[in-house]
Amino acid sequence: MMKFFNLLALLTVISASSFAYSGKTAASVALKAEIGSEIYNLVYAGESQKVKVTIRNEAGSLLFTEVLRLKSFSRPYNFSNLPDGTYYVEVTDDAETTVKTVVLGGEVENKMPAAMSFVRSIPSEEHKYVVTVINTPSTAVFVKIYDQWFNLVYEGTEDVESDEFARVFNLQALKSDTFIFEIFDDNGLLKRSIL
Repeated sequence: MMKFFNLLALLTVISASSFAYSGKTAASVALKAEIGSEIYNLVYAGESQKVKVTIRNEAGSLLFTEVLRLKSFSRPYNFSNLPDGTYYVEVTDDAETTVKTVVLGGEVENKMPAAMSFVRSIPSEEHKYVVTVINTPSTAVFVKIYDQWFNLVYEGTEDVESDEFARVFNLQALKSDTFIFEIFDDNGLLKRSIL
């Protein structure tokens, strides 16, 4: 019985270590509607040199595809000539495919995407990170930052103005190779990132 508990403890430590040191960061992908129009702005920030954007209808038929050779971009897509219905915008990079949904013909609030959060390291600035939240209905977001040993190193409430928030966190004084960011709004966890 003692061997079982030791094995369970060892597996827990290995799982936690794998989580902390995975080294892969998912790209940030947001699709935001321009109010009063059928134009949606796709925002991508990642590490891939090649990103494929595909748009499909409810039946899965391919309507549009393109390949962008940029690490980050903001690109408008015009859905005004398409009939009412549900459409899927697939964003595929070297690591994963993210699918965003567009509903045409519904109420405006159905077209607005959920709150999105992005965490990015600042190039050439070791242990400096930008946290951004867009399209949140909340007046504040809650940020938690952990070091590689899962010690809480920062916890705070940040004010949100006109549905957006951004802040640079300088963690240079901390002795950690990896940081875990958790960002919450009134509806719960928005993002968990390991950098």
